[in-house]
Amino acid sequence: MKRELQIATLPVVALRGLVIFPKMMLHFDIGRKKSAAALNAAMEGEREIFLVAQKDLQEDDPKQSDLYACGVVASVRQVLRLPGTDNIRVVVEGRYRAGLIELTQDDPFLCGIVREKRTVRARAADDLYQTALVRHIKDLFGDYAEVAPKVAPDMMLAILSNDDPGDLADFIAGNIMLDYAEKQRILNELNPIKRLEALSVILTRETELLSVEEEIQHHVQEQMDKNQREYFLREQLKAISEELGDADNPQDEAESYREKILPPPCRRKQRRSCSKLAAACSK
Repeated sequence: MKRELQIATLPVVALRGLVIFPKMMLHFDIGRKKSAAALNAAMEGEREIFLVAQKDLQEDDPKQSDLYACGVVASVRQVLRLPGTDNIRVVVEGRYRAGLIELTQDDPFLCGIVREKRTVRARAADDLYQTALVRHIKDLFGDYAEVAPKVAPDMMLAILSNDDPGDLADFIAGNIMLDYAEKQRILNELNPIKRLEALSVILTRETELLSVEEEIQHHVQEQMDKNQREYFLREQLKAISEELGDADNPQDEAESYREKILPPPCRRKQRRSCSKLAAACSK
C-alpha cells in the first residue's frame, strides 16, 4: 500500500544560486524582508519551510513563474541574527522533495501550497544495472576528487558507504561545486537511476574541465617562473656591471635604444635589433 503524499501550506523562501536536497544540512544568509518574514512565520509554527530556487538571480521580488516547480520542505535548525546587519543566518535540514502547487500569499511573505513528490521505485529487473551504476558513480567521483580542490576525506567515506542510488546522487550533487541549474536538474529527477545517469554525465564533464584548468594553471605558473628567472638574471647582470665599474652596461644600452625606437611600422624591427644587440653584448 502506497503512503499518502503530504500536502501542506508553508512559508516559502526563494533561494538565489542555492539548491538544497533531502537529508542535506545547509546554512545561508537571508537579507530580503519577505524571506525574513517567511522564516519568522516558520519559527512561530512547526519550524517547517519550503525552499525553492529562483530561475533569475537578479529578480528581487520573485513570483511563482520565477521559481522552479520542485523544491524541498526543510526543518529550521538554527537562526542567528548577524551583528551590525539586518541579515539572518539560518541552518536548515532538507526533509523531502515537494512541488509548489500554488502561491497563496505574496505579502508580507511568500506562502504556498506544496505537495510531496513521490520517488519512482526501481524495478527488480533493474537491480544489476543499478548496482553497476552505483559502482560507476563512485569510480567517477574518485576521478573527480583527484583534480577537485579540497574534497574532505569524510565525504569520500560517506560516498563509499552509501549504496542507495537516490541518496547517493543527492549527496554528491549537494556537496560539489556545481552551477545551481545543474543541481536543480538533479533535484527535478524523481527516478533514482535516471538521477545517477544524469549525475554521471555531469561528473565526467566537470572532471574534464578541472583537468584542463589544472593544465592551464600549470602552464601559467611555468611562464611566471620563466619571467621571474629572466628578471632575476637581468638584475644580477646589472649588479655585476656596477660592481666592476663598467659604465657601458649592455642592458642599460639596450634599454636606451628601446626608448628611441621609431613608431610603427618600424618599431617591431627595431626592437628585434635591440634584443640581438643586448644578447651579443652579454655573451
